[in-house]
Amino acid sequence: AALQESEYNWTRDFIEKYKEYLEPDQKENAYHFNLALLNFYEKKYDKVVDLLNTVEYSDLTYNLNAKVLLIATYYELDEIDALESSLSSFKTYIYRKDIVSEDRRKLYNNYVSFLQKILQNQGSPAKLIKLREDVEQVKNIASKPWLLEKINELIGEKVQA
Repeated sequence: AALQESEYNWTRDFIEKYKEYLEPDQKENAYHFNLALLNFYEKKYDKVVDLLNTVEYSDLTYNLNAKVLLIATYYELDEIDALESSLSSFKTYIYRKDIVSEDRRKLYNNYVSFLQKILQNQGSPAKLIKLREDVEQVKNIASKPWLLEKINELIGEKVQA
């Protein structure tokens, strides 16, 4: 919530202050993932990649959320080759992992699918407007506000809160 309100200093202080209260086996992953998320909101994308490279992916939730964050970071950095490769491998991962529930699979598959459509339709405002309507209709999408923000940027509209 603090990140969405652009309370970056408060968030950084919170992360630093409460790191010590986390379970020892989760402390470093939680710390680095949350710092990566903070840096993403601050648009410090190079730091995001570095921090995500320190997260160990033994926990499914960190693994899935870190992949979503990394993909969004590649988009923001305009690293198209890395982005397309990550989208492809992530889609394969979510279908091959038996421990990913059907609901989660749908959530992340929708994210991949819509982001691929954004990439395919960047030069077509009419298609992007239709895509925005589709994204707004679907309830089960990871990072839905971010996807809508990217669509709105491409069609030249400000995101409405």
